[in-house]
Formats: sequence, C-alpha cells, structure tokens
Amino acid sequence: MFYYEVAISRLPLLKTFVYKSSEKLLPGERVLVDFRRNKVVGYVLREVKKRRKTKKILQRLDDGSFLTESHVTLAFWMSEFYGSPIGMIMDLFFPGDIGKYTEEYVESLSPLLSFKRMRKKEFVKLYGEEMLNNYLKSGIVRLRKEVLVKMPKPRLKRRIFLRKKIQELLKINLPPRQKEIIDYLMFHDGVLLNELVYYLGVSRKTVFSLAEKGIIEIKEDQGAVAPPETIEKDRLMVAESCKELGKHLVFGPTGSGKTEVYLEVLKGYLNKGSAIYLVPETSLTPSIIARIKGKFPDVPVGVYHSYLTRARRVLEWFKAVKGETKILVGSRSALFVPMKDLKIILIDEEHDESYYQRNEPVYDAVKVAEKMGELFGLNVIFGSATPRLDHCVSAKKGEMKFHVLKGRALGELPEVEIVDMRREERIGSFSKTVLDEMEKTLNRRERVLIFSRRKGFSGYVKCEECGYVVRCKNCDVSMSYHSSKNVFKCHQCGYETPAFSECPVCGGRLVPFGTGTERIERELVRFFPGVKIARIDREVIEKPHDVQKYLDELQEGKIDILVGTKMITKGLDIPNIGLVCVLDVDGLLFVPDYTTNVRTFQLLVQVFGRSGRRGRGKAIIQTWNPNDPVLTFASKHDVPGYYDLELERRKELSYPPYSHLIHVILESSTPLTGWDLIKTVVDKLKNFYNILGPSEHPIFKLRGLYRHHFIVKVDTPESFLKDLQKVLKIYKGSWKIFVDPPSIV
Repeated sequence: MFYYEVAISRLPLLKTFVYKSSEKLLPGERVLVDFRRNKVVGYVLREVKKRRKTKKILQRLDDGSFLTESHVTLAFWMSEFYGSPIGMIMDLFFPGDIGKYTEEYVESLSPLLSFKRMRKKEFVKLYGEEMLNNYLKSGIVRLRKEVLVKMPKPRLKRRIFLRKKIQELLKINLPPRQKEIIDYLMFHDGVLLNELVYYLGVSRKTVFSLAEKGIIEIKEDQGAVAPPETIEKDRLMVAESCKELGKHLVFGPTGSGKTEVYLEVLKGYLNKGSAIYLVPETSLTPSIIARIKGKFPDVPVGVYHSYLTRARRVLEWFKAVKGETKILVGSRSALFVPMKDLKIILIDEEHDESYYQRNEPVYDAVKVAEKMGELFGLNVIFGSATPRLDHCVSAKKGEMKFHVLKGRALGELPEVEIVDMRREERIGSFSKTVLDEMEKTLNRRERVLIFSRRKGFSGYVKCEECGYVVRCKNCDVSMSYHSSKNVFKCHQCGYETPAFSECPVCGGRLVPFGTGTERIERELVRFFPGVKIARIDREVIEKPHDVQKYLDELQEGKIDILVGTKMITKGLDIPNIGLVCVLDVDGLLFVPDYTTNVRTFQLLVQVFGRSGRRGRGKAIIQTWNPNDPVLTFASKHDVPGYYDLELERRKELSYPPYSHLIHVILESSTPLTGWDLIKTVVDKLKNFYNILGPSEHPIFKLRGLYRHHFIVKVDTPESFLKDLQKVLKIYKGSWKIFVDPPSIV
C-alpha cells in the first residue's frame, strides 16, 4: 500500500491530507477522493510514510500525470510564499471543467482481447468496474483521455495575400470583421486560410467576400511565406545575448524594437522545444500572434486566456501538453499550462500590475516565472520601457542580465510639455494650450489621444449649499455621475441609482465635480464640431478585444480624437498619433499608497510613447504641481534617473525591493467587530514583527463590508506567514493576504 499527501481542488485550504492507494501514483496526478463525505478532485503531491486511519483514493482520473515533480515543487513554493491554498494553486495547471470536454478510452495491449479501443463507459457497462481494474493492474489494457472538442477537418491548404497597398487599404471603409482580417494580414501577409479563420474566429464567407472585392487573393499553398528580416544590428546583438540560459531584462523606450528582439530570440529555441509568450491584456494577443506568424509562418501557435470559451481552453491546453503547440501566447493564466518541452518564457510589459492576481490563489506571475526558470532550467526574458524596480536592482547586482535598446526603431521620442494650470487660461476641462495644440494636430491630419484616469461624466456630485456628497450605500466612496445613463454609479461595487438633482439633506442643487471621460468627450464635441470623436472605457468596452475596433477606426481615420482610461496605454501602435494629452494626472499623484509615484511615472512614460511612433510627436501634461519629480523625470523620458531617486527613497523607508511587504486585510459585517479582531491579531504579532497599523482601510467600506488592515515589512514572507496562519486559526475571520502587491489601495 502506498501513502500520498493530497491537495484538495477548489477549496481555500492551506492544509493537505493523506490518502492511500494500492497503485503507485505520480506527482501532480489527479485523483478522486472522499473528502467530508463528498467525492472531490485531489492532486497527488508526494509519497509519505504510512499513516493510521487513512482513506483510500477512490479513482485515478488520468492515465498518469500531466505534471512533473517541478510543477509540484513550484506549487509548494507559491503556497508558502503567498500564503495561498495549495489545492487552488494546483488548479491553475488545468483548464476548468476539463472532465466535461474529455472522453476516456480503454485501449487493448494484448492481441487476445476482442477489441482494440473502447469507450470506458461502454467497457464498464459490458464487463464491470472490477474487470477493468484487474485488466489495468495486469497491464492488459491502458486508459487514454481524449478531447471531445475537435479541430476543423483538414482542407485544401490555401494562403491569403493582400492585393492592395496599405495606403489604399486605409481609405477603404470595411465592416469590422473584414477590417480585422486586413489588420492581421498587414502583419502576416500569406497566412494560411485555416489559420486565419482559427485565430480570428471569422467565417470563411467573410474572407471570401474580401476576395470578391479584389482586396485579397486566395492561392493554393506553395509553402511558407516568410517576410524579409528587418531586425537592426544592435537589436540583433541584444537578441543573441538573450539566447544565453538565465534571466534577462530587456529595457528600451516604447517603439524601440523589443518585440523584434523577442521574435529573434524565439527563432533560436524553436528547434529545441516550446515557448510561452505572456502579455498583460488579452486584447493584445491577436496582434502578437500575427507578428509571430509573420516571422514563423509554419510554426503552430496557440492562445490561452480567460476570454476563450471553456471548450476552446481545453483544446488549446491539450494541444500544448501534447507538444502540438510550439509557442503559446496568453495572459497570466497561460504561464501554468504544462507545455511539452518548455524551454523559454517571454514576459512583455513585465511592469504591468495585471500580472498580479488578487483573487485566490493570490500570486505574481512575474515572480512565478522567475521561480519556474530556476526549477525548470528555463530561459526567462522580461521586457519593458518601465521595468519593475526589483528587477532593476537585480540587474545592478548582476543577478539578472541587463540589455538596453537605445532610441526608437522608427521615429523619435515625443517632446513633452508640462502645462502649469495655476497660470493657464482654462476652458472647461482643458487648458488653452492643449486646445490650441489639438487644433494644430488635427490640421496636420494627425490623430489625438486623450488620457483621463476616470470614466463617467464627473468624479463626484456635491451639494453647493451644504456640501453633501452622494455616496455609495455599499462602499465608503463617492459615486460618479454618468450622463449617458443619467445615473450615479459606484466604480468599486458597480451599484447604480437614478440621478437626482436636489440635495436630500437641504434641498440645494447638486453639482458635478471632477472630470471623467464622458465630460471630456462632450466638451470636445462642442470645441471641435465635425471632428470624429470617440471614447473607450469600461462603460463602452465589454470585452478586451473590443478595444481593437476603436484602434482600427483610429488608424483608418474614422476617429480623429480618442478619449480613454488606462486601457489606451497598453500595446497601442498607431503611427499617425501626433499628440497625447494627460488631463488629470494630479489625482493619480496623491493616492495614499507607497507605490503611487512609480505607478504614475510608469503610466506616463507608457502613454507618452503612444505619440510619434513614425515621426516626432508631442505629449502634454496638465497639472497644478508642475515641479513634481514624477512629472519632470517622465517629461524627459528619464527612467534610470527617476528609478534611482525612487529606489533611494524606498531604501531609507525599507520598502520593496529592500524588504517584502505583506498587506493583511480583514473584512467584517460591523466596524467594531472588525476592529476588535484585527487589534487582537496585531497584538499577538507586534512583539516579533515590524507592523504598521492596524487602521481603517483607505476605502473603509466595500461591497457592504467594513475593512481594517495592517502592513508588515519582512525579509522572508514564509516565516511571517507561518506565524500569521497559527494566529488566524484561533482568530478566524474573512482575511485577505497579499505579498508584495502592486498597490495597497
């Protein structure tokens, strides 16, 4: 009899359990066990010594394990470092509901049996479960699991080519789905018809309609069509250096050719094994796939993220596990797909906070990728125009190889002007300087990008008589006014209520304050009649891929001015943006969070980089604090200079990366109960650790619950988390724990 430590799937438990089996099982194998009188999925972690009173494993769910010992080691490390439930961490390696899209078969290994292959259900129905178990033990048969979701049947291979030049295409008005095809072909002319249909999810009818218009042509496949090499000499040298095994940080301004470097590095690994290519937003996957297919036309590329259907996720997962996918592109969840022969991980825009998962199981995908590099012996490449501070420190220490790309591959970095709003003539939300510059840009037939940190019409609504502010009934925050729906809305919990104009306290007039994307859009329509204006924020974008439609229209000239929130700062490569305006940066600078300064700096550098991708563009910041170091360094595109300043400040205060910061939040139904509980926990720990707090959270009430929090600075999170868990076993509550979070608000 064998005894195994097992983690229970989908349950928020740090504890593991021991089960026994008459069969030898493998690390990471999925099994069915009896847990609290329910049949649940568990994961075999490792073999242990004999234990008394152990339950028997009910069933093996797969023919062996899809994982290795290294995957299990990684799961243990994540659980210890982040304090996350190990069963939920193991869930990350598998697509949800994998069993619903698979079928088990019994395969004969003996010529004496009357069948070669039979569905397991049919076998059990004919011969019984006991005979199946006996056959399996004796090695007469084996179980095989196959995906029920099938790929389209092979058809005649045909390739799609553009017949018109890009300049001509930009003048043609096409439906969104046809335009999506054209955008893809701009990166990858000569794509296989089957691949285009698969990656974009378009119908063949849509493709053929473009052929009928003479915009594309469809030819029988004559082999791969690879574009000419365009990587410059200095970028080629960086790419060659990045092929050495280890951890690499690629730093360069937006538009400096980091993607070209990644693709050149991939070229050296395709004969050795497979690769994972991570992006921070799922909306970026189509353009990255097009770039990859343009460089490697015959290489099978997969995609994996949460916006795929469940069936598609299972299919992509199995293809990657079986080795049918060479390059897997996706968001943070793609990191955990157990790809066959994985050799390299690339993480684009590595600074982005989207790589940090705040829901259970909590983890930082960038940090996990580093650990995977150590455990799996992988090459790991991180790239950004504004890298993570801890990686900059690691690079200085020589713990990570540092590569710098100087200047842009095309165009120059934009000129940045800081407009002092204390001395500037204001017209609505805009300074006269910004409006004048917008007019000049539009007269040159260039596009304008407007960044605002807030959606809605106004940030809050206030009574001009008594000062009453409309607040959310569920959260300790003011509600924003949305003019398109005429509602007050909470941007924390989503609660909405019809807007009203009279103060419920004194009957005075309610007035909207602050600037949001709706107000900016309305003002621009008044300032620039006849100009095509659009906005993108979470109110108009339901799925990340919807962003692409607006970007296409911006590039085509169907949009002259695009107003947006943070989502417009990521992965935007539009050559004709002549001006970028940042309107309300001051609201970002004064958030009560130790990460506020560096996050604002990174956002500014990223959004400035959207201007002048093919020429000399311009960016303008409106501010009441023109001498703030964040703004002055960002205006000069001086990343190293600002990082030195920020790192010096953090070193003095012992903030990350010079310590690890653990943020502990308690949610409770009443304020007094929560305060008594968290104070008791802190009292138990404060003699042993440097604790800041407890106190009320900056957003004290959220979704109907009251929140208190405290912060701990430690050298090793694992030791503190062990002590914390011992205390929390006694003082139970709704606790949330975040290790080195990108923000604490």
